[in-house]
Amino acid sequence: MSANLYACISHKGGTGRTTTAANVAYRLALRNRSVCCIDLDLESPTFGAVVGLPGLEQGAPVGIHDFLHVDGALRPRPPEAASDALVDVWRHATLPRPPVGRAGRLHLLPGSRERLGIPLVSTEKQGEILARIVATLRGEYDHVLLDVRSGVSATVEAVLAADDVLEAVNWLVFFRWTPQHLLGAGDLCERLAATGADISLVRTAYREPDGLSSWYRDQHRELTKRARSVLGEWDVVASIAAEPMLQWKEGIVTEENVRDGIADSATIAGYELLAGELDGRR
Repeated sequence: MSANLYACISHKGGTGRTTTAANVAYRLALRNRSVCCIDLDLESPTFGAVVGLPGLEQGAPVGIHDFLHVDGALRPRPPEAASDALVDVWRHATLPRPPVGRAGRLHLLPGSRERLGIPLVSTEKQGEILARIVATLRGEYDHVLLDVRSGVSATVEAVLAADDVLEAVNWLVFFRWTPQHLLGAGDLCERLAATGADISLVRTAYREPDGLSSWYRDQHRELTKRARSVLGEWDVVASIAAEPMLQWKEGIVTEENVRDGIADSATIAGYELLAGELDGRR
């Protein structure tokens, strides 16, 4: 069976898209699923930093840019060689390692810090190359996650172009629970829906108003009404709790963090809920 393919996107930065995608990939791997993540934030590839890969805070020596660049002095790598650029997260990251046989593979195709800022091939060509890369990888994994740069960027257009070939991209639109983010997410969803995209919503940095003052409860009611009108035709498949730990350090939230009192178990529960939703689509 080919991998489920998810494109993680938000209308702007600061939604916790990359952090959530990384934590969900981690949770899927702990379910003994094999997962491959592709860092498609081509201007700021930080997925490696979030999963705790030393030296990959701004990309690796070889990464996705090496397949997409235009450089007369060096030929781009062929898409079929994508497997050679993968990084084994379990082997290299500063994460608790599960017992052998108790977790699936967790690999990352990072950005390339050596080629940041250099010209890339056209959007249409990026889509063609990306489709070939994904086609090479899909048979090897249960899930492939694309961490796409926020906004309606050229990278979004490239993934849409790839979807014309792959015909199986599930778009996960991340948004925060504020009026501005609701409007931005609605606009992004409408643009994606116009292409026939399959869209689901993920609400991030969310806190229930129970126990708070009436002002917070009033705001929640107003936001719920607005969400129905702006995002009503798309499903919110998971809500990720606001997590104080992630305000200080973006990374993987583990059970050890919860036991140490520096993270909230509700955050992990949100990641597990989303991982279960994605895994259930197989």
